Amino acid sequence: MGSRIVSRPPPGSAEYFVEVKPEFDHVTYAGIIASRIGGKVGYIYHNFHSFTIHSISESAVEKLRRMSEVLSVRKSTTATLD
Repeated sequence: MGSRIVSRPPPGSAEYFVEVKPEFDHVTYAGIIASRIGGKVGYIYHNFHSFTIHSISESAVEKLRRMSEVLSVRKSTTATLD
């Protein structure tokens, strides 16, 4: 199974790739973590124990990085083809 789209980020909004520790259910914790920092879940990746989150401030990103359930946080990058 691939990814499940929950919501798409608005144009110009940064999106962050969040990997949770293996002992936590990433599908359940995606919503819990997003609500803690006032963000929105973008994609839930069933193959990678991770999800994306968007519509959050830089201070929320720092709070996200310090959460005990979170293994890593990386800013998602997209490229356009010319």
